[in-house]
Amino acid sequence: MSIFLAGAGPDPLGFPEVFDRFAVDVGERAGWRRPARIAVAVHGPEGKLHDLVASYAEPLQARIECGIVAVPLQDGRPADAAALEAVDAVVVGGGLTPAYWEALHPVAALIRGLIADGARYLGFSAGAMVAPEHALVGGYRINGVEVCGEECSEGLDSVDMREGLGLARSRWMSMPRRRGR
Repeated sequence: MSIFLAGAGPDPLGFPEVFDRFAVDVGERAGWRRPARIAVAVHGPEGKLHDLVASYAEPLQARIECGIVAVPLQDGRPADAAALEAVDAVVVGGGLTPAYWEALHPVAALIRGLIADGARYLGFSAGAMVAPEHALVGGYRINGVEVCGEECSEGLDSVDMREGLGLARSRWMSMPRRRGR
């Protein structure tokens, strides 16, 4: 199982090692006998989806022979499960984490199954945030107290944790709490 999480966008100059290692893993999954099939899921303005897909696909296509399956994530609609079938890898882009969660949560079991069967996962920003067992979707206050800047809130007020894709265990969520002395 190979899961890659990057805290920013798909800058191949800033993260060449992420793209390099991911491409090698995807090539191994495909067996180097055929072009790898990579799903690229992105959310954004409808007229910009092609450019968004390209920003994630081009660094991979420069490293490995692959076919790209665009998975546009539209507000309020689940991701197209058929587009995710029989892929060697899933790349999930960045943007508004609540929108990614809303579109991917209905197909979480399918994505978990793909990864369990050997497909690779690469999540950038929002794609990294929704990947674990517990997804930090946004927000900037806990019990009314500001814990980070509002600009980091993803448009949410209270910190919002939801069931994630379940690709990584959130160890800190299951750790026992220490009691005061």
